[in-house]
Amino acid sequence: KSKISEKAFEDSDQDGLSDWQEITLSTDPFNPDSDKDGYLDGVEFKLGYDPLKPGPADKVLYQDVQKYGKVSEKIKVEKVEIVKEKEEKFVKLSGTAIPNSFITLYIFSHPLIAMVKVDESGFWEYTLDKALADGTHTVYAAYVNNKGEVEEKSSPLVFVKSGDKILRISELEAKTLPPPS
Repeated sequence: KSKISEKAFEDSDQDGLSDWQEITLSTDPFNPDSDKDGYLDGVEFKLGYDPLKPGPADKVLYQDVQKYGKVSEKIKVEKVEIVKEKEEKFVKLSGTAIPNSFITLYIFSHPLIAMVKVDESGFWEYTLDKALADGTHTVYAAYVNNKGEVEEKSSPLVFVKSGDKILRISELEAKTLPPPS
């Protein structure tokens, strides 16, 4: 597992995107300029351009996962928990998706976005590397194409974090709760 992890974060062509990001974006992990337009794939991606289309009109327009994409049973956020690592406590999310795929996690309260590799059995997990503030949070897992479009997404998982406790709120409860006074 550690060998896979190390390999996934390598940047073989030194363009600013890890090899697994390049695989997800369908760019060439061994060519720093996949569309041969003179700009590195990593620079184009970070500035919001499509590293597969040469030219000035290749701006990627990212979609809001809360508004776009169809809810699919192929992708799920199933569990949220507090884990202790080196005397600190972090939030760990886990679920299922298509085996050997990549998903994008969205955590709303203050937006956090992470890309996660799904293992060969269809399981994924992600531990936040910084403490998550107390409050209500909503998590989606989604398949996003290289144009920034949300193709499929999970149902939202809504939870409240308070100290070392996590309270999961069902979608129905989240919609019917009165506003706090």
